[in-house]
Amino acid sequence: MDSGRSSRTMDQRIFSLDLPVEAVSLYLLCCGLVDGGATVSAKNISAMWNGGPEDLDNAQEVLDKKNIVVKILSDGKGHDVYRVLDADQWK
Repeated sequence: MDSGRSSRTMDQRIFSLDLPVEAVSLYLLCCGLVDGGATVSAKNISAMWNGGPEDLDNAQEVLDKKNIVVKILSDGKGHDVYRVLDADQWK
């Protein structure tokens, strides 16, 4: 069934930003969640992340500082939700 979405979330420019491998991996994971219709949440990310928790924290920090993937909701208990921003909004 066609969802009507003709493009993918991932933008090739992510590879030209000289980001750490973990940050690029997290971006690709988040794009996969979006494209699959899943919520980009801490729970969903953690279930798929194969690195250590410190690597995940560092990658999230990098993407947040670059305005690539930003936290939009948090209950303070680790149930955070994120948004993948369009490349024209990146810093």
